[in-house]
Amino acid sequence: MFTKKLLTSVCFLVAGSAAHAASSTFGLNTTVNGTLPVGGGLSEPFLKYTIADSATTGGPAGSVDLTFNVSNLSSTEYVDDWFFNLAPEGGPLPLGLNIAPLSSSGTFTTPIISFTTARGQIANAGYEFDVELDFETSGSGGGVQRFNQGDQFVLRITATNALSISDFLYTDAGNPNIPVFTLAKVNGIPPNNSGEVTFVPEPSSLVLFGSGLVWSAMMIRRKRVA
Repeated sequence: MFTKKLLTSVCFLVAGSAAHAASSTFGLNTTVNGTLPVGGGLSEPFLKYTIADSATTGGPAGSVDLTFNVSNLSSTEYVDDWFFNLAPEGGPLPLGLNIAPLSSSGTFTTPIISFTTARGQIANAGYEFDVELDFETSGSGGGVQRFNQGDQFVLRITATNALSISDFLYTDAGNPNIPVFTLAKVNGIPPNNSGEVTFVPEPSSLVLFGSGLVWSAMMIRRKRVA
């Protein structure tokens, strides 16, 4: 069972046509495990995850920029870990993979980035992911090192072969059988709880994808290897 925060604003956006989108933003406002965040009272998802072709911001063609944004958490809530995928089940991660910080906004400490050459090696909340961002959780200095409200972190990802947005939309059904391609653990949920927050597409989101490659890639569930 999962819990979802209802929003009056659109929390899923696509720039350009579905098959040729230059940027896609996903609002994380559903918990698949733990407690639903209280939030900051804004008409925004708790977190935003943006996948964009680097060329749209003057970067090299064939690379992808990922933006992680804390858009609506309360003053006590912060991100502990953020996970995402970039490969289908059954094969290695892209050859020549390079994941590097591009920019940041806020006082948080740059997270530790973890991944291996094989896909699905990082487990959390019953899911298997390819990459983990491990953020600082220390409360020293009033928690200024934490990734919390208003903070933003951007990664640039390159590989030997060109990458595209669809490479980051492979899902893992996990437990309780809700397919996701990114998930964040939020701590500090009053009174003293945590929860795994993710994006779960609404049926109405299908019209935004149409028959494009983006939705097709999302529906490619990463089959588990026995």
